[in-house]
Amino acid sequence: LIAILDTGVDPGVPGLRTTSTGDPKLVDVRDFSGEGAVPLTRVTPRGDSVAVAGRVLRGFGRVVSLNTSGPYYGGILHEAALGKPPASDLDADGHAADSLPLVVVRATDGWVVLADTDGDGSLAGERAVREYRVAREFFGWAPRGRTPRANLAANFGEIGGAPVLDLVVALDAHGTHVAGIAAAHDLYGVSGFDGVAPGAQLLGLKISDRANGSVSGRGSILAAMDYAIRHAAARRQPLVLNLSFGVGNEREGDARIDLLVDSVLAEHPGLSLVVSAGNDGPGLSTVGFPGSATRAISVGATVPAAF
Repeated sequence: LIAILDTGVDPGVPGLRTTSTGDPKLVDVRDFSGEGAVPLTRVTPRGDSVAVAGRVLRGFGRVVSLNTSGPYYGGILHEAALGKPPASDLDADGHAADSLPLVVVRATDGWVVLADTDGDGSLAGERAVREYRVAREFFGWAPRGRTPRANLAANFGEIGGAPVLDLVVALDAHGTHVAGIAAAHDLYGVSGFDGVAPGAQLLGLKISDRANGSVSGRGSILAAMDYAIRHAAARRQPLVLNLSFGVGNEREGDARIDLLVDSVLAEHPGLSLVVSAGNDGPGLSTVGFPGSATRAISVGATVPAAF
């Protein structure tokens, strides 16, 4: 099992669906950055319509077919909160400042989210999307018959019986690119177009906040590591953590993130953690942190930067 701690992994990419032995490739995608959190409030339908933060959606019978009595919850995903366009223009309408309404309800098999993905103002005919790790489902906005420009997965929690929704939005390609190098199998349907370990399974763990310069905080990194370690332990799978980023250093090994990485590895001696050395150098103090951690495996470039 390889955990990709990065900008997120797009669950819809051909080549990240199954392993070379036919098992599920991307077993879970989760957001630890907080970027995809969608605050939810109770909503009450009127006839076959419902208002979510002032946005009216018709076809509420689709939601009632999943749960006849509620309660029902609504929330808004704001494109402007997802960083610069055009990537944040989720519905591809040329405006990256839309507010996209969502409805959440508990179905017989758990919480689900529904959205007006085709932009016709109605939930009629829309698919109910469950937790990714349960059903490996995802969704995106696009006119009917067209392919969404971004695939979103749902993470659900619960507080006091009410749902908590976090959407995994991989708008930067870096994490998906890294996942493909590590473990893709038959990328884009091309037989033998594989990553290094096509038989491995993947966790796509988003730790970067795109709207704030793709920053990754220590808290998000530690939470993602903890999740991956628990996930692998519960399934008795050997685990590799991959962090393909590096930030400039002054004193190698002294950064707090270096100490955090070393602490985790000291506690879990069977764990492998691989880090890029960054894009600087050659020269003194050019191995970026956390590649300068003592216990990690750090990987540098094999060709000069000019190439």
